[in-house]
Amino acid sequence: MEAIDYWVVHHALETLRSRSAGASPLSYWINISGQSLGEEQFLAFVSDEVVQSGIVPSSVCFEITETAAIVNLSSALRFISSLRERGFRFALDDFGTGLSPFAQLRTLPVDYIKIAGRFIASMVDSPIDLAIVEGIHHIARVMRIKTVAESVQDDATLEHLTAMGVDYAQGNRMGRATSLNARAVGASCGNESAGFSARGPFRPTGSEGHNDPLPAPPPPEPTASMRPRSFDRGNALNNPRPPDRHTARRLLARLDI
Repeated sequence: MEAIDYWVVHHALETLRSRSAGASPLSYWINISGQSLGEEQFLAFVSDEVVQSGIVPSSVCFEITETAAIVNLSSALRFISSLRERGFRFALDDFGTGLSPFAQLRTLPVDYIKIAGRFIASMVDSPIDLAIVEGIHHIARVMRIKTVAESVQDDATLEHLTAMGVDYAQGNRMGRATSLNARAVGASCGNESAGFSARGPFRPTGSEGHNDPLPAPPPPEPTASMRPRSFDRGNALNNPRPPDRHTARRLLARLDI
């Protein structure tokens, strides 16, 4: 998993760098696994990649799952604080599924909370799930943290979220997941605060144009640029610890990226 994180960060930042000139004002969200949070080498690697890419830090938001952040609390704090000082943003993913989440919110300096899709998907029919979503949003509002609702599939759910005041929605109702090569789908709403992640575009719940669903793009054809073709799975299994920065660079070179 750590090797995948190295590959994803390098590839994502390189793609953003190549598209920075004249690009639409979208933000891009990159998932980081819990295994990499505790590795000093990974933080140093990300810092180096940021410098080399030359991208605008505020255009990138790193997503960390709530459970991973709690299990690796001290490492998560160090990772988040270091990159936030550079201007990057952070989101706590799948919020509501971990242990004692509200207590940890006072410690983690995140910009967004992504409310777990398991609650969003059934909130229209379940008073309990609706109350959970309302509670998470209320706490986030008090702490001045923006909220993102995951797994929004229909108009009824979107209407509930809009009335509640949730800031952003993500799911098939807002646009289907696609590759970076088709990211224009995320920009088609003409919304400056739209975002684009591996799970699909997300947008403000109350902005104009959301009553018209975006057309679902065709699934992208697998290409060499979408995955590390020569990734040595056996070597990864035999060497579970992530490589240092220099070894990581050689790994990236071997993967032709």
